[in-house]
Amino acid sequence: MLDRPQIYTAGDLASVVDPRTGHVLPPLAQVALEEGETVARNLDAEVDGKPLEAFTFHDKGFVVSVGTSRGVADIAGITSGGHAAHLLKDAIEWEYRQSVRHLRGWDPVPG
Repeated sequence: MLDRPQIYTAGDLASVVDPRTGHVLPPLAQVALEEGETVARNLDAEVDGKPLEAFTFHDKGFVVSVGTSRGVADIAGITSGGHAAHLLKDAIEWEYRQSVRHLRGWDPVPG
C-alpha cells in the first residue's frame, strides 16, 4: 500500500479492515455511504486545518432480495426470511428513491 494522504477513496475502491474483527469490510452500499460521509468530513477538516477522523463502521444489518418475492434480513441480530424480508427490502428501496428524487435528471421509473 502506498502512503498517499492526499488521496481519498470510498466504496468499492476502498479496502477497509474492521479493527474489531480484522476482516475487510464488504463492498456494500451501507459501508460505502458511511465511508463517503467520513471522506466528506475529512475533506472539510483538511481545508480548515483541523484533525482528520478515523473511519468507523456502524453495522445496521442487511436486507437482500432473493428472487421476485423472497428475501433475507438480519437486523440487530434478528434474522428473518421470506416474503416479510422482501417487503422490508422494497420499503428500504422506496425510501431511498424518495430521498434522491430531487436530484436533477433522476427518474425513479426507468424507461
